[in-house]
Amino acid sequence: MSSMSAPEVAMDALWDDLGLVIRQEVEQYRRLLTLLRHEKGLIVKGQLQPLLDLIKRKETLTVELKVLEEARGTLLDRVAARLGLAADDLHFGRLGALAPPSHAALFDGSAGRIADAVASVRGVPLAAQAPAPRIGDPGAPAGTLRT
Repeated sequence: MSSMSAPEVAMDALWDDLGLVIRQEVEQYRRLLTLLRHEKGLIVKGQLQPLLDLIKRKETLTVELKVLEEARGTLLDRVAARLGLAADDLHFGRLGALAPPSHAALFDGSAGRIADAVASVRGVPLAAQAPAPRIGDPGAPAGTLRT
């Protein structure tokens, strides 16, 4: 039998879900980076059919990233409501401090991993042909989770 109350179990599940979505986003951005690098080679070699196939995969990945972004926003809203905070005030550092010890590690370094992945995508030549995903507003503090 668990020693946690029903609200604690529910909050525990929210932390799990948020951590999972963030890890999935990081992985998807890495996949996008791989596709963008491959795209450059196909363009240089003039391989049009493989390029068209890659563009379709890139479009699918972009849709999946949008879904993950929306899921992250929904989860942030729910976590914030449970904690009595404004969702816009949540950032990775604060999540790490607010999360119970069993979940704090989920957010350690997450800001850096996502920022690195997005910066890598933005730095790939020809990336301007596909809009680079945004993790936070340009003027927002580092590690901002809102888009």
